[in-house]
Amino acid sequence: MDKRNKIIQKPTILVFTYNRIDHLRKTIFSLKKNKGYKNYDIIFFCDGPKNLLDKIKIKKIIQEIKSFGGFKSKKIIIKKKNFGLAKSIINGINYAFSLKKIQSIIVLEDDLILSPFFLQYMTDALNTYKYENNIGSVSAYSFFKKNPKYKTEVYLSPRHSSWGWGTWKKTWVKFKWSKKFVNNVYYNRFLVNKIKIGGSDLKKILRSQIENKINSWSIIFDLNCALKNLYCVCPNKSMVYNIGLDNSGTHNKFEGNLNDNFGKNYKIKNFPKLKINYKINEDIRKIFQSTLLQRIKDKIVKTLL
Repeated sequence: MDKRNKIIQKPTILVFTYNRIDHLRKTIFSLKKNKGYKNYDIIFFCDGPKNLLDKIKIKKIIQEIKSFGGFKSKKIIIKKKNFGLAKSIINGINYAFSLKKIQSIIVLEDDLILSPFFLQYMTDALNTYKYENNIGSVSAYSFFKKNPKYKTEVYLSPRHSSWGWGTWKKTWVKFKWSKKFVNNVYYNRFLVNKIKIGGSDLKKILRSQIENKINSWSIIFDLNCALKNLYCVCPNKSMVYNIGLDNSGTHNKFEGNLNDNFGKNYKIKNFPKLKINYKINEDIRKIFQSTLLQRIKDKIVKTLL
C-alpha cells in the first residue's frame, strides 16, 4: 500500500537569525509572498551577541521579529550568549522536535529569498517522501540549472543542501553530533570514504571540522546521511536565492555562480517515486571536483581574505 499523500501535514518553519536585519526582512517578505503562509507555525531563533555592537543590532532584530504577523502561531527563542550557527541550528532543531506536535520542519537562515512556490514545494515534498527509507532531507536548492536530460521535476541528490531545507523528526533523532562520533568515523577509512558519494571535497571539509578550522553542522548532517545511505530531494531548478554571499555572513564570502539556477516562478506539479540516478550523482560530484588550477585559486583567495 502506498502511504504517500494520505495525510497532509504542515511542517513548522524554523528561522535562524543573528544580526542582519535587512537580510531578515527580505527573507520574511519573500516568505509572505507564498500562498497559504498564514497556515504555518513559525519559530524564530535569535543567537546572542558577541560584542556591544551585536547587542544593539540584535535588539533591533528582536523588535523586528515581534512585528512580523500573519502566521498561524509565532514563537521567539532568544539566546543571551553567542552559540554560533552550528550549535544554534542543532539545538534549535532539537528543541523543535522535543515538542510532540512537530513531526517535520522547514529550516531557513536569514539570508534567503524564497520563490513564491517555496512553501508549497517543501510541504508537498515532505509529505510525499516521508515514508521513503532512502531519503533524509528535502531542499529547495538545485546544484545545477534545469536540464532536459533529467526528466523529473525533482531528483535525488547524494549531497544535502542547507539553503532552504527540511527534514522529519524520525530522521533527525537518529543522527549523532558529538566530536567523538565524528572523529571515530573520520579515522575509519571505510566509513569516512562513504561521504565522498556527494563530492570528494566533503572529506576535506570534514577534516577541517575535526581540526576546528570551521564550525559546521551541515557537514555532520552530510556524514550522517552518507552513513545511512540517505539522499536529499532537490528541485530541478532552485527555489531559493542566497543573499548572504555579500560578505555579511559568517561563512559565505563571495557569490560565484551559485545563484544562477534560481527560478523565481518555477513551480513543481509532480512528485513521483524517485530512484537513484547514478548519472546525477556523477554530475554533482563533478561540480565539486577540485582541479589543480582551482586549488591554486583557492589558496590565492584565502591569502586575500
